[in-house]
Amino acid sequence: MAIENEHKVKKSEILKKNIFLKAIELFGEKGFENVKINDICESLKISIGSFYYYYPSKEAIFLEYTAAAD
Repeated sequence: MAIENEHKVKKSEILKKNIFLKAIELFGEKGFENVKINDICESLKISIGSFYYYYPSKEAIFLEYTAAAD
């Protein structure tokens, strides 16, 4: 059971990181204002609900990015 829970946590962390990285990539390509949450979701083939499970908005990703850059 513990191994199964550990696997779920790792899978969850990977998806969150993939959302973050794809969003930053798209912000760089299209500009922040031109990227829609749907663009991020479509490129990763995930649901919009999955996006919102990890991030409340695309602004939250941008703020996380700028905080990490400081």
